[in-house]
Amino acid sequence: MTSMRLVLLGMLLVLGIAAGFLMLSGSSPEKPAENKGRIWKNTDCKECHPGVWEEWESSWHKMAYVDPLFKKLTNNYADTSCNDCHIPRNIPEVGFGRATLPRISDKMSGIHCLSCHFDGKAVVGTRDLPSAPCRPRAAPELSTELSCIGCHNQHQLHEEWRKTVFFKKGIDCIDCHMTEVDRTRDGKPFKGKHHGFISSRNRDFSKTPVLVRAVGPGDPGGKTGIIQVSIKNEKSGHDFPSDSRYKAADLITRFFTADGTPIGDVMKERFHNPLRDSLDQTKTQIPHDVTRSFAYPIPSGAGHAEVQLLYRIMKTDPNDDSHNLFRRVVRW
Repeated sequence: MTSMRLVLLGMLLVLGIAAGFLMLSGSSPEKPAENKGRIWKNTDCKECHPGVWEEWESSWHKMAYVDPLFKKLTNNYADTSCNDCHIPRNIPEVGFGRATLPRISDKMSGIHCLSCHFDGKAVVGTRDLPSAPCRPRAAPELSTELSCIGCHNQHQLHEEWRKTVFFKKGIDCIDCHMTEVDRTRDGKPFKGKHHGFISSRNRDFSKTPVLVRAVGPGDPGGKTGIIQVSIKNEKSGHDFPSDSRYKAADLITRFFTADGTPIGDVMKERFHNPLRDSLDQTKTQIPHDVTRSFAYPIPSGAGHAEVQLLYRIMKTDPNDDSHNLFRRVVRW
């Protein structure tokens, strides 16, 4: 009898331990399991964030590594010096505000969800949200320029921004490049940030920073025999054009006779940051709130002029493949 009781007690003890283990290790829909240490994949984010995913998929962040232009400039990926930013290791893991490091996995996704939202141990977001499947912890830096400058200050964007009125007003990268959008969660509307990261690569967005004026002899304020042209970096939070040494903006003025025949010299001003090996060129980018003005004598016999501002993603891009930011035919 005693041995039977011992057997029963042993069985109850085993069952109790097993039940306790299940209670400790199990999870319920109301309280997701702890995700620390989980190996996350970029695609894990798509199910809960389909809208954000679609925005990212059409972004230049997603194209950072597979962009044909990047492939060309790196000699078919032979030059790896730009990988730090085009396929960066997770920024929260390396450290917000620090220079990034390259990763070796999932290169085709460029700068993806985990690049900004994973610290090597857990998912990070703009706030703590323990009820979400990924249980993100708050990383306040995500809402500031610190999440951007690890890559984008390679070309001094951060220093340029700090010299502008936007810095003084507390308007940073995210305010301009991640516009506010309407979203819904559990049927309830809320405001979110667009993850397409609009930039000068987007033609409509590239038109917004500058104000161009072309004044002929017959216009108010015009002068006899002269075309006056000015360009002001009015709204950009950094120099224009920004970031890459491969970009350029060209202000072009052409003169024509009454029947449309070109006459005189083509007047051209280039705004850019020269390539490092271009020792015969100087930096001509236009800082924020600065105006550059030009006056061109009108050739004898000219009946009108055409003024254009072309934005070239590559300095060698033909006119037809450039962003036409401004065009005016000035007649007198």
